[in-house]
Amino acid sequence: NWIFTGTDEPQVLFSGGVRFFGERLAVDLALFSSEEFFEADSGFPFVPWVDFSVFFGR
Repeated sequence: NWIFTGTDEPQVLFSGGVRFFGERLAVDLALFSSEEFFEADSGFPFVPWVDFSVFFGR
């Protein structure tokens, strides 16, 4: 999803998730990771992401 350049090897950040819609609220639930997270043997290789969007219009 994102490629960060400027170093000898580009860093890739990828993610996946779902979005729930209501009348005035949207909620995103996702996980993101990179190759480095999978190479490090430190447990769960994902970072959770939660996002709330509120519609204030009429």
